[in-house]
Amino acid sequence: MKHQRSLFKSSGKQKNADSLHNSLLTRLALKIKMLLNRFVKRSQVLLQSNRKDFVGVDFSNTDFSGANFSGADFSGANLSIAIFENAILNGANFDGAKLICTILTSAKLGGANFTDANLAGAKLGGAHLKDATLAGANLRVANLKDANLRGAYLKDTDLRGASLPSADLKGTYLSSANLNDANLSGANLRGAYISTADLSGANLSSADLSGADLSKTDLSSANLSSADFKDAILNGANLKNAILKNANFRGAQFGLGEGLSVAQKEFLMERGAIFKVR
Repeated sequence: MKHQRSLFKSSGKQKNADSLHNSLLTRLALKIKMLLNRFVKRSQVLLQSNRKDFVGVDFSNTDFSGANFSGADFSGANLSIAIFENAILNGANFDGAKLICTILTSAKLGGANFTDANLAGAKLGGAHLKDATLAGANLRVANLKDANLRGAYLKDTDLRGASLPSADLKGTYLSSANLNDANLSGANLRGAYISTADLSGANLSSADLSGADLSKTDLSSANLSSADFKDAILNGANLKNAILKNANFRGAQFGLGEGLSVAQKEFLMERGAIFKVR
């Protein structure tokens, strides 16, 4: 009887071991299949070297690292979780495309069009987006650290919670953009047009905003410590609860200073801010 129980237990353990082994093999097979699908998709596309029209295609989860798609049309395409690291995409069209969590690290995207594209959670660190159009695009919690966005057009762009430390946004158009809780520490925003944008709760510490237009911009609860606002325009800007420690406001224009407390006005004037007199 004891011998039979022992055999039964051994048989049960063996079945569990076999089941675990089969499960691991199945998972491995699926992983290999996914990688092969990536390779096949990539090969099929790259074999068509002259093709520029990829409208509405599904290239999700595909690896295009280093590929050259300059001037290609990806409008309406699904490129989520795809990899375009170091890819050349200058002048490419991504109008309305889905690029959720797509990796575009160090990609060349000069003059590219991302109007109304969904780039939520995308990785764009070190990407070259000079003169790109991102109007109405969704870049929530996207990573744009050290990205070059000089002269880019980002009207109505959603950048809530996005990470842009040390990004170059010189001369960028950010009117009505939502940058709530975004990280712009050390960013270059010289001469940028940021009028009516939402920068509430944003981190702008040590950022350069000299000569920028921040008229009617919401900077409430933002961290502006050591930021440079020299010669910036801040008429009607909301600075409620903003951190102003060591910020430079020399030559910054605040109009009549509507919405600012007496204490804030005194603090700003001590740092060179200019107010109109009624």
